[in-house]
Amino acid sequence: RHMFMPSRLQPHSYCSPRVRHSHSHSPQTPTLIGRFPRRRPSPKNLSSSFLSAFPESQMSGDLDKSSRHLVEARVAVINCPGAVPFTPLFSAMFDRAAAADRDDGGVNAEVNVTEYQAEAGKLPSLDGNYDAYAITGSRYGSYETDEWINILKTWVREARQKDARVLGVCFGHQVIADALGGDGTVEVNAAGFEFGTYRFQPDERFVQIAEQLYDVPPPPSGSIDMFYVHGDHVKPSALNGLELENMGGTDVSPCEGLFDAKQGRFLTLQGHPEFDEATMLACHTSLTDKRRLPGAMPGETDSEKSDLLRRQLASCSEAPACQAWLAQLCTSFLTADVRRAE
Repeated sequence: RHMFMPSRLQPHSYCSPRVRHSHSHSPQTPTLIGRFPRRRPSPKNLSSSFLSAFPESQMSGDLDKSSRHLVEARVAVINCPGAVPFTPLFSAMFDRAAAADRDDGGVNAEVNVTEYQAEAGKLPSLDGNYDAYAITGSRYGSYETDEWINILKTWVREARQKDARVLGVCFGHQVIADALGGDGTVEVNAAGFEFGTYRFQPDERFVQIAEQLYDVPPPPSGSIDMFYVHGDHVKPSALNGLELENMGGTDVSPCEGLFDAKQGRFLTLQGHPEFDEATMLACHTSLTDKRRLPGAMPGETDSEKSDLLRRQLASCSEAPACQAWLAQLCTSFLTADVRRAE
């Protein structure tokens, strides 16, 4: 769950590499995000303060893939209501993986994205129109009772029954755990609030499955570094009741991801592989300037909490060593079926 809520962005109002949203007036209409001319986000559609938080390298740029044959994968991104434009960040992550050489985290696949708005209650079909699905973060908790969250949980259970390939990130990780594990699987983390870069040692079985089923080598340093902004977590006591295995965790959050050890069809991450330092800075600004400091954070006063956030933000001064590896992991997982078929 994201604990920050800056001013609401207009729907379908942003662009990113290989991404352009149609300006549909119906929030229930899925938006095809295909290969369009690259454009920078329009200042008319994004506030200057928010736009300045994202460098050109994140939101635009020419990617030279002309010398390589890339298979195409159709991915439905289920965008959940949050504080940042998740879908273009996901698309930029896919582009980075497609543009990189194999030894630098490259994936021989180009991802065509269709976005669905979860809050509208309109979710992608599971009848073969898509090769894979991704569920984004959100400012909501997966244990909340809003109708769209219940609809999404039902969709997750159906996706599991139909052996769909699903990636969940942050809230997506939690809602998958809640849907498959039942009520009470996710809770506010009494140990505190994770903000910044954290490292954990992945389970050896996950490393083997990632290499065997997704063609992803082990993380460069043997551990996984990722950006985090969350105050909820999957309860350690609920892990035994899940159909998925724990990827590993930190002292604050013992479960930082889940993987499917039997079929390899589900993968979740508590952190944000699609984020970068600029995104974290925007999150920090929202939490502090808008005085929306989460109750899960240590500290009695806003001033104490703000000081803690500033110290934690310092951990983002260097990009995670395995940022390219995370992009490779997510893109390889989502495109595994089409690459195998090729």
